[in-house]
Amino acid sequence: MLTNKQKKSIVAGVIISGLILSGSFVAFGVPYFDQVRVAAIEKRANNLIENSYTNSIKDNVTASEVESILKDVESIRDPNKKKSLKTKVDSLLEQAKLQTGLQEKLKSYSEKTNLSELNVDDLRSLIDQASGINNIEVRNKVFKDANEILDKMNYSTYVESEASKMSSSNPGQYYTVKGLVDNLYYEDVKQSVNEKLKKMQTEIEKKTKDETQEKKEKEQKSLDQAKKGRTYSFTKGNSDLKQVSETQLLVIEKIISDSSLAGKKFIGVGGGKVIVYSTELSSNGEPNVKELASVEYKRNRTGNQSSVFNNFSLETSRIKSNGFSIGIGNQDDVQVSENGLNSLREVLR
Repeated sequence: MLTNKQKKSIVAGVIISGLILSGSFVAFGVPYFDQVRVAAIEKRANNLIENSYTNSIKDNVTASEVESILKDVESIRDPNKKKSLKTKVDSLLEQAKLQTGLQEKLKSYSEKTNLSELNVDDLRSLIDQASGINNIEVRNKVFKDANEILDKMNYSTYVESEASKMSSSNPGQYYTVKGLVDNLYYEDVKQSVNEKLKKMQTEIEKKTKDETQEKKEKEQKSLDQAKKGRTYSFTKGNSDLKQVSETQLLVIEKIISDSSLAGKKFIGVGGGKVIVYSTELSSNGEPNVKELASVEYKRNRTGNQSSVFNNFSLETSRIKSNGFSIGIGNQDDVQVSENGLNSLREVLR
């Protein structure tokens, strides 16, 4: 049985041994486990890095992942290693927030279907911020997607501007805008421009109809005046007035009926004469008929009724048109002198 003195010696020995072991743990155990913790945190941080030279992070890294690592950095005991790791992880967190934040904003912008929901200045600011992304692939994708959206916005603004220039007096602008509208992306702009196009189409059709009616009324008035034997000019302004003959009136009526005949030469037979006319349309679209040659005929088998024609062929002793002939022989429908025939042939060549 141990004496009290022996018991006290044993207890004292245990206490001393415990103190020695505890001191050894503090001296050697704590730094060891701290180093293990540092290595584990560094490994987690390195797993997020895409390129250590540019300090870029992978495209799928989230801010919450980096914040979790940063929280564990606070448990490191070594102040130097703690500071170094905190600086490193802070830069990764900055990249994660910038990278994911801009991608989320861009996704939101791309889902908008109305231009009114977007702000071009915000988008340009996003493009400027994207230059701070270290991951080249992610940065280029953000630039590409953002500029595509910006192009759609700018195109919409351009079409709206062109649509505001439309007027009933400028149909060409209407067709310009009509050709642009199909490529619009934003629904609100497309709807607005289509409404303007519909309204402008109605205005242009009305203006065209009014102008056509006005032109017809004016031409009819001109013909009515000519038929009454009044002097009349088919050009505006201070043009010289002239008496319209019956054959000249027939030529005018043909050109009014078919404007493609303007520019052709006509032969008129009536009133004792064979007359050659030149024709054209004035700048305002009205027929202008000018006498080139006039020859009195000796005989007209067709009677006193006047006639005009613009299809003819020139032969040695006559002018023929659809079985009708003007010449110097008794067999011709209209007989003229040889000099008269030569005069007609000269201006018809």
